[in-house]
Amino acid sequence: MTRAILMRFLIPVVSVLLWSSCAFATGVRLVPSVTEALPGDDFSLDLVADNIPLSGLGGFQFRLAASFAGGSVVGVDDLGQAGTGVISLASPLQVAQASDIRSGLGDLFWNARGANGILSLENEQLTNGSALYTFAHTSGAAPSTGTGTVARFRVRVGSDVKPCQVNFSLSEVMLLDGGSSYPLDYVTGGSVTIPCFTRIPQMLGMTRTQALAALLAADLQLGRTYKIMNPSGVLPQNQILDQSLASGTRHACKTAVELAINTLPADIIQAVAVDKGGDGTGAVLISWTPPVEPDLAGYRIYNGVNLLKQISDAAATGTELGGLPESQPTLLRITTIDSYGFESAGKTVSALPLYDVPLDVTIYAAPPELTKLTSADIAFSSSDTAVTFECKLDSAAFSTCTSPVSYTQLADGQHSFTVKATASSGTPSIEKTAAWRVDTAAPTLSVSTLSNNSATNLSPLNISGSVTDENGIKSLTLNGAPVTVETAGTFSYPLLLEIEGEIGVTVVATD
Repeated sequence: MTRAILMRFLIPVVSVLLWSSCAFATGVRLVPSVTEALPGDDFSLDLVADNIPLSGLGGFQFRLAASFAGGSVVGVDDLGQAGTGVISLASPLQVAQASDIRSGLGDLFWNARGANGILSLENEQLTNGSALYTFAHTSGAAPSTGTGTVARFRVRVGSDVKPCQVNFSLSEVMLLDGGSSYPLDYVTGGSVTIPCFTRIPQMLGMTRTQALAALLAADLQLGRTYKIMNPSGVLPQNQILDQSLASGTRHACKTAVELAINTLPADIIQAVAVDKGGDGTGAVLISWTPPVEPDLAGYRIYNGVNLLKQISDAAATGTELGGLPESQPTLLRITTIDSYGFESAGKTVSALPLYDVPLDVTIYAAPPELTKLTSADIAFSSSDTAVTFECKLDSAAFSTCTSPVSYTQLADGQHSFTVKATASSGTPSIEKTAAWRVDTAAPTLSVSTLSNNSATNLSPLNISGSVTDENGIKSLTLNGAPVTVETAGTFSYPLLLEIEGEIGVTVVATD
């Protein structure tokens, strides 16, 4: 393409009001084709003239300035020369319509060109983000009117440009009708935001700490962490197994990335094991405080590597465990399990079950409370097989105390037998006592009636008397008939004499 000849003119700027009752405001706007552009993107920046009056637009002049914090806007002949760490603006304007990589004239000005093309008056290189541009129609052109694009700039955001806002402004603006400039009601700049975008790092196989560092370095955030089912137990623990966004893809900064990592469930907070009282089966009562674990599924209790019990209740706070050796400590390990098949390292607790069933001893064969027997056998037993006995008769100890024990020739009076049972487990001893009285003496009996071989014609014949025994009277009979004994031990009985002849009277007292 042949460029027009560059010629400089000193044009006196005279503002002349050509009409006084315009229905629409005349102005110039900078209109970006996008409001946001990502690093590596291209966009257009249009200079738009509004409401050019009927006298037409014969030429224009403006200074374009572009800037952003933390970087620079540089001018290039075309976007193929753009850099990665800057924002590149294709400048100067070519005396032709804009292309994908070069800046040029807009339709409003280009379509009104004459047969001899367009006269380029001023077209600076962009210096420090600023350049002055002046274009005019050649003689014979029909200047355009109305609203439209006067010039279009092509811009590329470098791939390494950090988040920012690029600001574009206009100054030294003149729209010429061929000689005079139009009075402008407004001149408006524009801006394009370069949001923060980053690339997702590859985190598979990292630890959680390493993955957090990688996310931080990429200006990303950690989202939800989740687990993957591991029924066969082959998946590694504490490594990133999956990530919600593929590595290398581009996403906005601060995007939350979800990570799958199979971590062990938290252990119980504390555990206590106490002996189950009154028990002889080696049982203890274990209690614990459950951890705060959203996918907790239950608990396991081990002795070494041996699984003793599994509890499939996440809300459980304790259990009873039996079958442990008595009177010696056993180290138990309590682990937590989660719904994904993972098990914690566990917390240990020492358990000391005791044989503390209360001892029992029974005397099941002994003399009655009152007896005339001076010798007998006494039998006793206990339900505890690991027990020894001590025996005493009154205050004398038996040298051998094995059931049954025998005694001989006790004197009349009160006697007792005591057996003491002692268990090898250390359970408190227990004693049982049987007591009885030996009575070999007959009751004392006195009878008052007619003397022996006396004769009488009285009937009934009153027979009275008294009877005593220190252990009490069981019965009193007269000729086999029961006789009532008063509290004082006296008695009186009317004996009917129904036939003549010798009558015998037999009185028997039994203690």
